[in-house]
Amino acid sequence: MIYRFTIISNEVEDFVAEILIDPYDTFLTLHEKMLELCGYENNQPTSFTVRSANMKSFQTITLFETDTAADEDAYVMEDTALNDFLEDEKQQLAYTFDPAARRRLYLELTEIITGKSMRGAKISKRHGNPPAQTIDEEEITNISSTTPNVIDDDEEDDMYGGVVSDEDINEEGLDISEGNPFDS
Repeated sequence: MIYRFTIISNEVEDFVAEILIDPYDTFLTLHEKMLELCGYENNQPTSFTVRSANMKSFQTITLFETDTAADEDAYVMEDTALNDFLEDEKQQLAYTFDPAARRRLYLELTEIITGKSMRGAKISKRHGNPPAQTIDEEEITNISSTTPNVIDDDEEDDMYGGVVSDEDINEEGLDISEGNPFDS
């Protein structure tokens, strides 16, 4: 089995990419492939936030172990397999690559390819350039004023911080078909 992820950015409209990965691989393998895809350095405390298949709850998987409340489960990328949290096509997650400014890339499990297998991960498609890994303080202030501080299932905003419209995210997944360079 192979997972195919589509990656988009709310900052750079023409950036879209795909990663193929073994579902038994860890979030750390996906993180490393995201760094390679974007040309980012591994110097930020990145995390993935996974939206449950029923779209009602969230789980965060961090690069490093963090302090959590005693009643909360803590998940670290190195120890957490993708298929522990991702099991359905169209399931969505966010990759926080710049936590100081709460900047994210958005991923969707676009396809589960059965009958095939692979080891590791591979960038299968890429169009455009990703956003810069870090930004200056003035840009942080501008982004911070429009992006929620935390992803919480009690918030009225969705996990994408209102930066991707409700019309783009629904049960059918991210709508990247309009102007999608992969379709041409």
